Amino acid sequence: MSSEGFEKVVDVIHPGHSFAEAVMFLGKKRYPLNATALGYSKVLRINIDCYLKYWNPRPNLALK
Repeated sequence: MSSEGFEKVVDVIHPGHSFAEAVMFLGKKRYPLNATALGYSKVLRINIDCYLKYWNPRPNLALK
């Protein structure tokens, strides 16, 4: 919600899609937006340290 009290839809995420990938590289503990599910949902949170530990040795795969 903005300081004026307004809400804004930034994006609609559909089943099987991801969001906020770039935010994990910002080094912040909180996501600057929030999300609301309109139905049953499962959310997977990926720890940045685990992500980098896996992908750093495999840069050719990460870019595909």
